[in-house]
Amino acid sequence: MRQYAPLAGFLLLVFAISATGAAVTATSIPTWYAALNKPETNPPNWVFGPVWTSLYIMIAISGWRVWRLFEGARFTAKFFAPIMRPYWIQLLLNCLWSIAFFGFQSPLFGVIVISFLYAAIMWNLVAFGHADKTATYLLIPYAIWVSFALHLNHAILTLN
Repeated sequence: MRQYAPLAGFLLLVFAISATGAAVTATSIPTWYAALNKPETNPPNWVFGPVWTSLYIMIAISGWRVWRLFEGARFTAKFFAPIMRPYWIQLLLNCLWSIAFFGFQSPLFGVIVISFLYAAIMWNLVAFGHADKTATYLLIPYAIWVSFALHLNHAILTLN
Protein backbone atom coordinates (compact mmCIF):
# COMPACT_ATOMS: atom_id res chain seq x y z
CA MET A 1 0.00 0.00 0.00
CA ARG A 2 2.88 2.37 0.79
CA GLN A 3 3.97 2.28 -2.84
CA TYR A 4 0.62 3.79 -3.89
CA ALA A 5 0.91 6.88 -1.66
CA PRO A 6 3.08 8.61 -4.29
CA LEU A 7 0.46 7.73 -6.93
CA ALA A 8 -2.16 9.51 -4.83
CA GLY A 9 0.24 12.44 -4.59
CA PHE A 10 0.69 12.54 -8.37
CA LEU A 11 -3.06 12.38 -8.91
CA LEU A 12 -3.61 15.20 -6.40
CA LEU A 13 -0.90 17.34 -7.97
CA VAL A 14 -2.10 16.83 -11.54
CA PHE A 15 -5.73 17.47 -10.60
CA ALA A 16 -4.73 20.57 -8.60
CA ILE A 17 -3.08 21.90 -11.74
CA SER A 18 -6.19 20.94 -13.68
CA ALA A 19 -8.40 22.73 -11.16
CA THR A 20 -6.30 25.88 -11.45
CA GLY A 21 -6.70 25.85 -15.21
CA ALA A 22 -10.40 25.03 -14.93
CA ALA A 23 -11.01 27.94 -12.55
CA VAL A 24 -9.56 30.34 -15.10
CA THR A 25 -11.35 28.66 -17.99
CA ALA A 26 -14.84 28.40 -16.49
CA THR A 27 -15.56 32.12 -16.44
CA SER A 28 -14.58 32.61 -20.10
CA ILE A 29 -16.44 29.72 -21.71
CA PRO A 30 -20.01 31.08 -21.58
CA THR A 31 -18.94 34.58 -22.58
CA TRP A 32 -15.71 35.23 -24.44
CA TYR A 33 -15.16 31.70 -25.80
CA ALA A 34 -18.80 31.29 -26.85
CA ALA A 35 -18.52 34.43 -29.01
CA LEU A 36 -15.39 33.29 -30.88
CA ASN A 37 -15.47 31.96 -34.42
CA LYS A 38 -14.33 28.34 -34.28
CA PRO A 39 -13.26 25.84 -36.93
CA GLU A 40 -15.59 23.05 -38.02
CA THR A 41 -13.27 20.59 -36.27
CA ASN A 42 -14.00 22.19 -32.87
CA PRO A 43 -15.67 19.55 -30.66
CA PRO A 44 -18.70 20.40 -28.53
CA ASN A 45 -17.80 21.82 -25.12
CA TRP A 46 -18.95 18.70 -23.25
CA VAL A 47 -16.14 16.64 -24.89
CA PHE A 48 -13.32 18.53 -23.20
CA GLY A 49 -14.09 17.51 -19.59
CA PRO A 50 -14.04 13.72 -20.09
CA VAL A 51 -11.06 13.87 -22.43
CA TRP A 52 -8.97 16.01 -20.08
CA THR A 53 -9.96 13.93 -17.05
CA SER A 54 -8.74 10.77 -18.79
CA LEU A 55 -5.56 12.47 -19.95
CA TYR A 56 -4.79 13.85 -16.48
CA ILE A 57 -5.14 10.38 -14.97
CA MET A 58 -2.71 9.00 -17.57
CA ILE A 59 -0.30 11.91 -17.00
CA ALA A 60 -0.31 11.25 -13.25
CA ILE A 61 0.24 7.50 -13.65
CA SER A 62 3.03 8.15 -16.13
CA GLY A 63 4.89 10.45 -13.75
CA TRP A 64 4.36 8.06 -10.86
CA ARG A 65 5.77 5.12 -12.83
CA VAL A 66 9.01 6.97 -13.48
CA TRP A 67 9.10 8.34 -9.91
CA ARG A 68 9.03 4.73 -8.61
CA LEU A 69 12.32 4.05 -10.38
CA PHE A 70 14.05 6.21 -7.78
CA GLU A 71 13.12 4.02 -4.82
CA GLY A 72 15.28 4.82 -1.84
CA ALA A 73 16.31 8.24 -3.14
CA ARG A 74 15.51 11.40 -1.21
CA PHE A 75 12.43 13.37 -2.26
CA THR A 76 14.45 16.29 -3.61
CA ALA A 77 16.68 13.93 -5.61
CA LYS A 78 13.58 12.41 -7.21
CA PHE A 79 11.85 15.75 -7.77
CA PHE A 80 14.87 17.39 -9.42
CA ALA A 81 16.07 14.33 -11.32
CA PRO A 82 16.86 15.28 -14.92
CA ILE A 83 14.38 12.73 -16.25
CA MET A 84 11.55 14.46 -14.33
CA ARG A 85 12.31 17.99 -15.59
CA PRO A 86 10.27 17.76 -18.80
CA TYR A 87 7.39 16.27 -16.79
CA TRP A 88 7.24 19.23 -14.40
CA ILE A 89 7.73 21.72 -17.25
CA GLN A 90 4.90 20.30 -19.35
CA LEU A 91 2.59 20.35 -16.31
CA LEU A 92 3.42 24.00 -15.69
CA LEU A 93 2.89 24.88 -19.36
CA ASN A 94 -0.38 22.96 -19.35
CA CYS A 95 -1.69 25.25 -16.62
CA LEU A 96 -0.19 28.34 -18.24
CA TRP A 97 -2.02 27.61 -21.47
CA SER A 98 -5.40 27.94 -19.72
CA ILE A 99 -4.27 31.22 -18.23
CA ALA A 100 -2.93 32.49 -21.58
CA PHE A 101 -5.87 31.45 -23.73
CA PHE A 102 -8.84 31.79 -21.36
CA GLY A 103 -7.51 34.00 -18.57
CA PHE A 104 -5.95 36.62 -20.82
CA GLN A 105 -8.46 35.77 -23.56
CA SER A 106 -5.62 35.72 -26.04
CA PRO A 107 -5.53 33.12 -28.82
CA LEU A 108 -2.10 34.48 -29.82
CA PHE A 109 -0.64 34.01 -26.34
CA GLY A 110 -2.37 30.63 -26.28
CA VAL A 111 -0.67 29.52 -29.52
CA ILE A 112 2.71 30.56 -28.16
CA VAL A 113 2.25 28.68 -24.87
CA ILE A 114 0.72 25.57 -26.43
CA SER A 115 3.61 25.39 -28.91
CA PHE A 116 6.02 25.25 -25.98
CA LEU A 117 3.70 22.77 -24.23
CA TYR A 118 3.77 20.47 -27.25
CA ALA A 119 7.57 20.66 -27.39
CA ALA A 120 7.78 19.88 -23.67
CA ILE A 121 5.50 16.86 -24.11
CA MET A 122 7.74 15.59 -26.91
CA TRP A 123 10.77 16.09 -24.65
CA ASN A 124 8.90 14.25 -21.88
CA LEU A 125 8.14 11.34 -24.23
CA VAL A 126 11.81 11.02 -25.17
CA ALA A 127 13.00 11.28 -21.54
CA PHE A 128 10.51 8.74 -20.22
CA GLY A 129 11.13 6.48 -23.22
CA HIS A 130 14.58 5.76 -21.84
CA ALA A 131 13.19 4.71 -18.48
CA ASP A 132 9.71 3.19 -18.72
CA LYS A 133 7.89 2.32 -21.93
CA THR A 134 4.48 2.18 -20.25
CA ALA A 135 4.98 5.69 -18.85
CA THR A 136 5.80 6.82 -22.37
CA TYR A 137 2.77 5.11 -23.91
CA LEU A 138 0.53 6.77 -21.33
CA LEU A 139 1.66 10.19 -22.60
CA ILE A 140 0.98 9.50 -26.29
CA PRO A 141 -2.77 10.31 -26.15
CA TYR A 142 -1.85 13.56 -24.38
CA ALA A 143 0.58 14.45 -27.17
CA ILE A 144 -2.06 13.70 -29.79
CA TRP A 145 -4.73 15.74 -27.99
CA VAL A 146 -2.41 18.72 -27.48
CA SER A 147 -1.45 18.55 -31.14
CA PHE A 148 -5.19 18.77 -31.96
CA ALA A 149 -5.59 21.58 -29.40
CA LEU A 150 -2.72 23.44 -31.08
CA HIS A 151 -4.59 23.14 -34.39
CA LEU A 152 -7.80 24.43 -32.77
CA ASN A 153 -6.00 27.28 -31.02
CA HIS A 154 -4.29 28.32 -34.26
CA ALA A 155 -7.58 28.12 -36.18
CA ILE A 156 -9.32 30.28 -33.56
CA LEU A 157 -6.48 32.81 -33.81
CA THR A 158 -6.85 32.85 -37.60
CA LEU A 159 -10.66 33.11 -37.57
CA ASN A 160 -10.79 35.88 -35.03
